[in-house]
Amino acid sequence: MTDMAYISGSNVYTTTINVPVNAVYFRFTAYNIDTNLVTLTGTNSFNFIKEQILTMSKQIQPPINYYYGIGKTLMIGDSLTSGAYYDNVTYKGLSINENIPFYLGKITNNEVKNAGISGSTPVRWYSTEFSKYDYTQYDTFIVWFGTNAGLTDTMDVDVNSKASYNDYASTNTGTYCKLIEEIKAVNPDASIHINTIFASSGNLATTNSVINQIATKYDLNIIDMSDLTPINYPNLHLGINNVHFGKAGNVYVANRIA
Repeated sequence: MTDMAYISGSNVYTTTINVPVNAVYFRFTAYNIDTNLVTLTGTNSFNFIKEQILTMSKQIQPPINYYYGIGKTLMIGDSLTSGAYYDNVTYKGLSINENIPFYLGKITNNEVKNAGISGSTPVRWYSTEFSKYDYTQYDTFIVWFGTNAGLTDTMDVDVNSKASYNDYASTNTGTYCKLIEEIKAVNPDASIHINTIFASSGNLATTNSVINQIATKYDLNIIDMSDLTPINYPNLHLGINNVHFGKAGNVYVANRIA
């Protein structure tokens, strides 16, 4: 209550008051002035206006911060997650520190671990990285695969026809599902989000269709990234024809995820 400020001066006649977005407590006084109620008394004439005064106060609740529910996060993916940076001078595809997980942590004030590996597919990531993490230690998982090689529309053969995830086919589609199920097996309360893709060395439409099938099968939230092409957002891709992001792109994607 010590930092109070007036947002309008005197002689302001309006029916609309714009409440500042950061207001916690807001108070206003409305004057309904009727000149017919003026009364002159005595021998001297002076103006005296009777005012009908209404004073109202309202407690404004601050916005709910849903970021508290994200918790410790593991981001699994390829070079888009790891932060590959193509400036053609210094990095030439190496990952920068100012990547999507870095900015997501800044935005949400949560710990976000970068588990992105350049060039990864579900098969490659699972074989080299899966055993490195304790999945009980994370509250949220974000998975972004498909840019490299894509996924095949083989859910029925690779996954749905099998009795256990241990029997899933060693394809990118089968391994993607196996990864999801193994995380859920050790951490049933985990919040898992999977991203669609905007570019792929495989079939883009098929890959996004399969990602949607996976989301439906496991009741996962989809974060749509399908529009983030260099044509649609050249400023996010360093202004060149490259599917990787510049720092601005990493900030933008982190905000979309948040």
